[in-house]
Amino acid sequence: IDALSSLYYLCLVNVVRRAADLGLTQKDLFLFVNISPDTLTSPVYGIDEIGGLIERWGMVKGKIVLEITAGSIIRNYDIFKQAISYYKNSGYLIAIDDLNDGYKGLKMLSFIEPDIIKIDRQFLGKMGANISFVDRIVRVCQRIGITVIATGIEKEDEMEDVLTMDIELIQGKYHGMAMPLSNMK
Repeated sequence: IDALSSLYYLCLVNVVRRAADLGLTQKDLFLFVNISPDTLTSPVYGIDEIGGLIERWGMVKGKIVLEITAGSIIRNYDIFKQAISYYKNSGYLIAIDDLNDGYKGLKMLSFIEPDIIKIDRQFLGKMGANISFVDRIVRVCQRIGITVIATGIEKEDEMEDVLTMDIELIQGKYHGMAMPLSNMK
């Protein structure tokens, strides 16, 4: 097991424990957790261990979104696809984070068929030149039932561009700075 997989797993443990401590299990909220393909496919931290962790802390699988960065290195596509299928069939939601890596991101989109994609600030921050491309991605995702989140929305003109494309969710400082989960109680 490499150090990065261990780090992702330790972060997952801490996030799930903290979310449970804050009572997220009693709220209608989703928990987005970044996780590496190596951690998902690891014989040490893989399917059984992650599922056990979620159950141990009383989290609901359908409220857990496993976020995989579009530019992630996938060492074995067959094993990765099996892991993704297992998690999806078990009720977890799958997201692609930072859909900005051109062919690599589009390959990931078609390969894992996620529930959610997050379009990165790289596209949204310079919307004028990229609006047509982003609009096409949004339309394709809407047709096949993928929820789209625009990330990095910080300015009014970015928000206006996002609204013209019917993007369902946003993430960014435009509506305020991020706050600790403890403020949500």
